[in-house]
Amino acid sequence: MEDVKAKAKRLGIELVFLPPYSPDLNPIEYIWKSIKRVISTIFVRHMDD
Repeated sequence: MEDVKAKAKRLGIELVFLPPYSPDLNPIEYIWKSIKRVISTIFVRHMDD
């Protein structure tokens, strides 16, 4: 990684790093959580069939 940083600096390229994974800041994670909750109740309810 240091090689990449050094090469970018020599070429005048500014590297922009993404923040660490934060599902609490990602709105789609709330939607997936709701979908998973609904699906899990359906499968659990029909597991005995």
